[in-house]
Amino acid sequence: MIVAGVFALFLDSATPNLINTGLPFLQGRVSATPDEGSWLLTTFNATYYALIGLSPWLYACVGRRRLLLISLSGFALTSLALFSVTSLDVMLVLRSVQGAFAGAIFVPAALLMFLSLPPALLPYGIPAFALVALTGASSGAYLGGFFAETYGAGSVFIPGAIATVAVAALVALAAPSDKKPERIPFDGLGFMLSLLMFGSMQYLANEGERRDWFNDGSVVLATALCACSALSLIGWELNGARYPHLNMHLFARFANLRVGAALNVLLGFLGYGITLFVLFLQQSLGASATTSGEMILLRVATYLIGIPLAYVLILKKILDLRIALIIAAAGTALSFVSFSHLVTSTSALTSFVLISLIFGVFFGALNQPTPSLVLTGLPPTALLAALPIYKLSAPIGTMLSFGVCETFLDHRTALVQSRQAAAETLQNPSVASFIAHGGTPGDLASLANGQAAVVADAALMFMLALATLLVIPLTFLIQVKKAPAASGQPSTPAKSEPATAPA
Repeated sequence: MIVAGVFALFLDSATPNLINTGLPFLQGRVSATPDEGSWLLTTFNATYYALIGLSPWLYACVGRRRLLLISLSGFALTSLALFSVTSLDVMLVLRSVQGAFAGAIFVPAALLMFLSLPPALLPYGIPAFALVALTGASSGAYLGGFFAETYGAGSVFIPGAIATVAVAALVALAAPSDKKPERIPFDGLGFMLSLLMFGSMQYLANEGERRDWFNDGSVVLATALCACSALSLIGWELNGARYPHLNMHLFARFANLRVGAALNVLLGFLGYGITLFVLFLQQSLGASATTSGEMILLRVATYLIGIPLAYVLILKKILDLRIALIIAAAGTALSFVSFSHLVTSTSALTSFVLISLIFGVFFGALNQPTPSLVLTGLPPTALLAALPIYKLSAPIGTMLSFGVCETFLDHRTALVQSRQAAAETLQNPSVASFIAHGGTPGDLASLANGQAAVVADAALMFMLALATLLVIPLTFLIQVKKAPAASGQPSTPAKSEPATAPA
C-alpha cells in the first residue's frame, strides 16, 4: 500500500511536467499557432486544479480505492488516445479530460501513503512526501524532453500511460476495499467558479505578457473573469455553500496552515528559476531539451541530501524550525546570486554543475518544512480538506511567477537593447573592428540581442534571490508548539472539528 501511494504521488508530480516539456513538439504536431498552442496547457491545468479541489468530495462519494483506480485508468486511456491525435480540437478536448483524471490522483494517493504507514514510520512520511514531489517534477521534465526529441511529440504520452496502468494494478492488488460511500450534495457552483478561476489564471500566465497585457481585449476579459470568479468562490465557500468542496474555514482555525500555504505560494513563484535556467540553456547556449533536463535532474541527487538533513536537524531539535527555514532561504538566495554571475553568453554547461548541486541542497531543505506546516498539527478529520490547499497553493505561485517574470524579462531585455543601440555606432571602436573583420550589421544585431537576453536572465536570477528572502518574515508567523512542527506526527486536539462534510 505504501509503495502504491508513493508511486501514485510520483506520477502526479512527473506526468504533467513530462507532457508540458513536450508542448512545443505537440504544437507542431497539430499545426497550431502560438495562440492556439497555449490552450493545450490551459485546458489541461484548468480541469487539473479544479479536480484537486473537488477530490475530497469525490473521495467521500466514490472511495479512495475506486477513485484512484478510475483516475489512473482514465489518465492512461486518454494518454493512449492522445498518442495518435493530429487534430487540435480533438487534442484540446482530450487534454481537458486528461487533466480531470490527473487532478483526482493526488488526494487519494497521499492519503493512501500516509494512512498506510505504521506508527513507527509515520514521522518519515512528511520528508518522503516532499522528496517524492520534488523528484517527480524534475524527472518529468527530463523524460518529456528525452521522449519528444527521440521519438516524436506523441511519445510524451506513452510513459505516463504505461506507468499509470502499472500503478493502477498495484493499487488494485494492495489497497483495501472502500467503505460504504457517503451521499453528499455536489457543490456545483463552487466547482464551476474554481474551474473558471484556474482556467482564466492559467490563460493570463500563458498569454498576458505575450499579448501586451491590458492592451489586448482577451487579457482584460480573462483578468475580469479571474478576479470575479476568485472573489465569488471565496465568498461562496465561506458563507454560501452548505457543503463547500474547498474548506477555506481552515485558514481561520490553523495559523500554521496559513503560513504554510503562503510559503508554498512563494516556493511556487521561485520555481520559475528552473524554467528560466532551461530557457537560458536552450536559447543562449544551444542545449537540447534532453541536456537541459539532465542539468535539472542533477538537483534530484542533492534533494536526497537537503530534505533529510533539514528533517533530522529539526526533529532532533538541533535547529529550530524557523532557523532552519531562514538558513535554507539564505542558501537558496545565494545560489540564485551565483547563477546570476555565471549566466553569460560564453558560459559552459559544466560551469553550472556545482552550483546546481548546491542549489538542490538548500532548495530541498526549504521545501521540506512546508508540508509539515500545512499538514501536521491538524486533527485527522481536517487532513482530507488540507491536502488540496497544500497542493493548489504552489501552482498559484507558479502562475503568478510566469506573468511577473516574463514581463520583467521582456522589459529588461528591451531596456538593454535600447542602451546598446545608442552605443553601437561606427564611431565605437569595437563596432568598427567587428565590421572591419567581415562582420555584418545583421550579425552585430543578432549578437546584441542575444547579449541583451542574457543580461535580462541574470537580472531576473538576482530578483528571484531577493524574492527568496521573503521567506524570512514569514517564519516569524510560525507557531512552534511543544511537539516540533516538522516531526510529521499530527497532534489531535481535545475536540476535533470536521473539516468538510466529506471529511
